[in-house]
Amino acid sequence: MSGQKSKSTIPKSTVSTGT
Repeated sequence: MSGQKSKSTIPKSTVSTGT
């Protein structure tokens, strides 16, 4: 998932929503 990069910046909970 492209959210993997954002995972380090924002909480994993937010990545789950795909935001």
